[in-house]
Amino acid sequence: MMPTAGLCTLILSCFAMLSKPQDSPITSTNFYTAYSDLKIIQYAEAHPKLDKRLAKVLMNPKTSIGLKAAIVNAMSWHIDGKSNASLYGSYLREKYGITKLEPSADLSAADNLVMGYFTVMDDYFHPEKALPWLEKAVELAPRSHTAHLILALARAQKAMDDNWCEVWKLYAAVDIRTDLTRELRADAVAVVEEYMVLYKEDCK
Repeated sequence: MMPTAGLCTLILSCFAMLSKPQDSPITSTNFYTAYSDLKIIQYAEAHPKLDKRLAKVLMNPKTSIGLKAAIVNAMSWHIDGKSNASLYGSYLREKYGITKLEPSADLSAADNLVMGYFTVMDDYFHPEKALPWLEKAVELAPRSHTAHLILALARAQKAMDDNWCEVWKLYAAVDIRTDLTRELRADAVAVVEEYMVLYKEDCK
């Protein structure tokens, strides 16, 4: 039989877990649902492994950066990891005629963003790998709300290991900015905020 003190500790730990947000900023912000009326989003949700059709849309400069982020979001994540970043990298190397792929101004802001978002979706346990890509996207598109938001989610993913208040602050710092162009649908941003606000109580 478990000692009384140990049982109490276990119960308190369970209550603490239940009172906190579950999952994570990357795995719990399914904002693509705000685009469920679009066939390409329906296709992306049904085809979580990157294929030529999705790559073509993602590399098309006429596709808005907001929709590109929603497509990656719809393709989602897997606890055992995925390889969409590697696949997208292959398409980019062919597109740009390069052998070495790295965050660069030689790529478009959207391509840097997609690579970064795929990277953190593929391995959300190591979000730091995505940061150079997402930071470059923000550098190239400093007024893009989408670029700032995805970077904030990746940084929040890393921050949640030891500072839940910082998770909220990273999101809020983007949300309050009025100088950014909001490419995502308002309902999509609302999905993100609905989850991120759960961390706000840790700032009290």
